[in-house]
Amino acid sequence: MLTSIALLTFATPDAQACGGFFCNNIEPVEQAGEAIVFEVDPVSNQTAMHVQVSYQGPPTEFAWIVPVSGTPDLFLSNDALFNTLGMMTQPRFNMWWDAVGQCDIWMWDAALDSNANGAPGVPQPPPSQGGGVTVLAQETVGPYDTVTVGATDTEALIDWLQANDYAVPDLLGPVLQPYIGEHRNFVALKLTSGADTGDLAPLGMRYDGVRPAIPVQLTSVAATPDMQLVTYVLGPNRAIPTNYLHVELNEAAVDWFNYGSNYRDVLSRAADEAGGHAFATDFAGPTDPMRGMLFQDSWNDLALEDSTGPADFISRVITSGIPASSTILEIFRAHIQIGAGYTDTQVFNCPDCYTTELAQWNPDFDALAAATEMNERVISPLYEIDRMFQRNDTLTRLGSTISPSEMTIDPEFGFNASMEQSVSAWHEARLVYQCDEDTWSDTWQVPKLLVLSDGTEIRIPSDEWLSEHGMTASEYLAGLQEPAAARIERTDETGLPVVIFDGSDIIDGFIDDHNNQTENLEGKGCGCSSAGGLAAGWLLAVVPIFVGRRRS
Repeated sequence: MLTSIALLTFATPDAQACGGFFCNNIEPVEQAGEAIVFEVDPVSNQTAMHVQVSYQGPPTEFAWIVPVSGTPDLFLSNDALFNTLGMMTQPRFNMWWDAVGQCDIWMWDAALDSNANGAPGVPQPPPSQGGGVTVLAQETVGPYDTVTVGATDTEALIDWLQANDYAVPDLLGPVLQPYIGEHRNFVALKLTSGADTGDLAPLGMRYDGVRPAIPVQLTSVAATPDMQLVTYVLGPNRAIPTNYLHVELNEAAVDWFNYGSNYRDVLSRAADEAGGHAFATDFAGPTDPMRGMLFQDSWNDLALEDSTGPADFISRVITSGIPASSTILEIFRAHIQIGAGYTDTQVFNCPDCYTTELAQWNPDFDALAAATEMNERVISPLYEIDRMFQRNDTLTRLGSTISPSEMTIDPEFGFNASMEQSVSAWHEARLVYQCDEDTWSDTWQVPKLLVLSDGTEIRIPSDEWLSEHGMTASEYLAGLQEPAAARIERTDETGLPVVIFDGSDIIDGFIDDHNNQTENLEGKGCGCSSAGGLAAGWLLAVVPIFVGRRRS
């Protein structure tokens, strides 16, 4: 039975009203991305899921709903989990500068500026209203009032949620129906009375089953085109998509001169080339580096309840090494008042500078209440997160993009012990200046080679030539953008992937043609690479593979 989540995390910059969630009786604000952490435990036959919740708008209009199997256990997670995973697994593209022959090193800085564009050198449940809705559980978890319900009719479910102050829109019916048809239950959240949207905290849930999935069908009502999906999976082996395809990206399409700034675009185009249903493996490897990173045993001995005042409380938290997060900031704000004319940044970053003022502003400071909330919302979740990394051997990060019209199948994930278990998030290339072997050369005037990690060499004319023709190296290489997918394959929980499309010959052909023209480019008036002209034809060779799978 599948279980997952919808309508979460990153809001678009202009989505100020609802931040990716539903608002009462109005259209949902567009959602630009989802990030989820799954932990799969085959021994207990359970999956745990952590979700980073983002929202901006009136507290009374916050609502969140997710299809689930059975009645899950709900718990608080922590922002630091997502912050740290993002930092550790985000794909990074680094280019090193090198030279052959005798190069004038004093020209080096100018050469870097020319080619890199200046880029730097990484309670009791509410009564059931009948009509096919059954209340299975209700509890308060941190700042959330939660309810788990079963339903046999979408209209009855929406009516019940709205009647009990869960601000879901009427238009949700069609996307709820597939999950009701699968006899799923639903967890719904709203903020507790008196809570503010700043109190939002990452949420976790644990449920029976070992097949994590993302309910993109439900997400489709609020998704933007090419919405980003970032999925972290912890388990015994490398995680793979079981009902979506898997893609390996064409490194020649990456903008190495701007440190992979176009990575998401390449990923998006690769997914489209695979019919709109595909993931790339951004990272796979042991969990060892994460163990002990988010929790230290000494935090159990902080004795925050013994703080002598607000300044002492803040200092104990800050000096403890607990990862900074929005949750900690909200706890400070909830329990510690700041006087007029001062800012959080001033006071919270240097509590010892304002010991007297903090005592005057907070004569009734309750250290026990503040410590209790810190333990409940920060220290205990971080302890459980650390145990999660201790229990599991492998972490996998899978990335994709998907548009609403493609959200027809919920992606599912499993594990494969036969595939390569290590996929680095760190990618390297070299830019080699081709200086003369016998005489000193000005790096501004010599051609270059971009050498990819597999040894593939791509020729680039001199910085002088590029400057004279008004283009950057990135622009000069734009003709090598296709195909974005070097390989498209089908993965399963056993055996090696089945290759559906291998683009290596096509890519090599474009690079060879590009190199041949570039070799005789300077001073001969060509001013272009033919790769861009040929690239459009490559798809003709593989379109039959994806008949019936292309984006509508």
